[in-house]
Amino acid sequence: MLHSGSLLLRRHRKAWYGKQTRGAARTRLLSLLIILGVLVALHTLAMLLLEDLGLWQAFWLTLTTITTVGYGDLSAESMWGQLATVVFLYIPGIALLGQFLGEYIDYRVTRREHMLQGLWRWKMKDHILILNTPMYDGDLYLERLIQQISTTPELRELPIQILTPVYPDGLPPSLQALGVVHYSGTPTNSQNLERVNASEARYIFVISHNAASINPDSQTIDILEHLNSIPLKAYVVAECVDDENRVRFTRLAADTAIRPVRAYPELVVRAMVAPGTEQVMEDMFTYHGAHQSRYNVEIEGLAWKEVVCSIMQAGLGTAIAYVNKQGELFTSPRADDKVDASALILMVRQDEEPEAREIQSCLKASQGV
Repeated sequence: MLHSGSLLLRRHRKAWYGKQTRGAARTRLLSLLIILGVLVALHTLAMLLLEDLGLWQAFWLTLTTITTVGYGDLSAESMWGQLATVVFLYIPGIALLGQFLGEYIDYRVTRREHMLQGLWRWKMKDHILILNTPMYDGDLYLERLIQQISTTPELRELPIQILTPVYPDGLPPSLQALGVVHYSGTPTNSQNLERVNASEARYIFVISHNAASINPDSQTIDILEHLNSIPLKAYVVAECVDDENRVRFTRLAADTAIRPVRAYPELVVRAMVAPGTEQVMEDMFTYHGAHQSRYNVEIEGLAWKEVVCSIMQAGLGTAIAYVNKQGELFTSPRADDKVDASALILMVRQDEEPEAREIQSCLKASQGV
């Protein structure tokens, strides 16, 4: 714990120092650019007055001299013009230009390093903001989640940013290749949420960092309380381990709460683009409430719409798929498709789960048997 706290403190100091350094570097670059501009202007004016050159010729001579290109097509011929070139360009101008270029290159290199290390504020808008990473197999889960987002038409054009302290040395190459960026810090910090422009995000996804902890939802609640103090326009999806906390999540900043299903990131995407469908999908992973059951029944030559309607009218459930005589599974067949089946997959309620003989009797009645 002490080591983690010390590491976090060093990260905060590094981020603060990086911010101060970037600000100082920009100030130095601007100052050098202003001085260079003044020297260029003074030398151009001197050439106008002392060498009887036109404005463009005077400016062209100044640029070729300060950059040491020296085409030789123009040059100062009078003693006073040559002296002006020495005073304005040879002594201070060329040296300042070299210093400006050197510091600009250093600034770009430092900027690149800060971007990779998660110390750069990207100032995104209408983006997808992911808060936290899973403790176990986080890289793989994020990779699959981002790939799923990139193939979803409603989301694939939106930039993605991750706020997490997990990658202090940069995102893994697999995530960098997907075009995602990150900011290194904890999501339970209001300043970090400001740095990732949480108020401008279109979607926010709060990941449960450790679903196996004693109090797994405590950190998520802390994050949602911070988000609740921000004027959000985002649709917020939060992972909830303990179902008893769902109401508390939605009372804070979450628009919907879902269970952590690491093997199926589609659940998160559906919660974003089609709210409500995630609840249906969650039920598919559990055996309480509504769930799927397989019934070994015989069907021959019955239209799929007749199968569905007869079972629904009998109050036995909802047919969602069938298995043909060869053992092949067909989901969502066309209404008029003729079904020769050896089994049906039904969505049924736990408290009203029918028996196979009831399903078979219902189908026989539809077939007129």
